[in-house]
Amino acid sequence: MRPFGALIFGRIGDFLGRRIAFIITLTVMGFSTAAIGLLPTFKTAGWFSPVILILIRVSQGLALGGEYGGAAVFVASIPRQQARLLHKLHPAHGELWLRALARPIIATQQSMNAPRSSLGWRLPFLLSTILVAVSLYVRIRMRESPIFQH
Repeated sequence: MRPFGALIFGRIGDFLGRRIAFIITLTVMGFSTAAIGLLPTFKTAGWFSPVILILIRVSQGLALGGEYGGAAVFVASIPRQQARLLHKLHPAHGELWLRALARPIIATQQSMNAPRSSLGWRLPFLLSTILVAVSLYVRIRMRESPIFQH
């Protein structure tokens, strides 16, 4: 779904601006991630639960495709050539940082005993709403790139 997300949100970014596209992709990703933490179990919802999970993951793929492609275009639209080359590296480093930050979360979840482990895997998804709120605040306050404004 990532290539489709890049197409959809790339078009949105071309017409409405990268800032608006970033806000939409972050909101979709944030709601989808929190929804995984609230997902009913197979025991309570039956086959409805995996179908919901697939739909959530599809929406995450769309949002991630739009996010990554939009970030690359946004960074590339910085006016100075030296800054462009340096900043083009940042979107690729984001995934590496997230993987490094996930290690302690995975270790914590694995150390929980069985009765709490059913809740333990949900906590990172639910706590992500804090990071999404901070990121949304930053994105609402950011300005559009000078090249798009021109």
